Formats: sequence, C-alpha cells, structure tokens
Amino acid sequence: MRCKDCIYWSDLDWKTTFREPVDYKIGKCSCPSFVESETPPKDGLEYWDAEGYLAGFHVGEDFGCIHFKKKELR
Repeated sequence: MRCKDCIYWSDLDWKTTFREPVDYKIGKCSCPSFVESETPPKDGLEYWDAEGYLAGFHVGEDFGCIHFKKKELR
C-alpha cells in the first residue's frame, strides 16, 4: 500500500513547481482525512504552517504509517 497506487494521489508536473527534479515521482494527496489546521480525524493527519518559518503535522491515534516500528513493552 503506497501512495503511487492510491486513488487520492496524483504526481506533480515539474514544469509547474519550483523544485529541482529527482529520480522518483513526488505528488499530492486529496484524501479527506488529511486536513489543514484542524483537529485530525482519529485515523487522519492535520498539517500546519506558521507563516512559512515553521511547519508540521499531527496525527490521530489510528493513523497508519508505512514507517511503523513497534514500541518496546516496558
């Protein structure tokens, strides 16, 4: 399950961006579970930007990530 195979993902046209090309596709996501500056859904992601000098994201507890690593039990 990767973005390139998802209905919400579309690759960017490098002619309309200000970035240098890379050897893989970069795209955008239109998933309604990804929201800007709102409370994320339980399985969603909220992204934010503070006037261009600081940006980040928060996720709901059921958000899924391909980079998942299990926590060690204490």
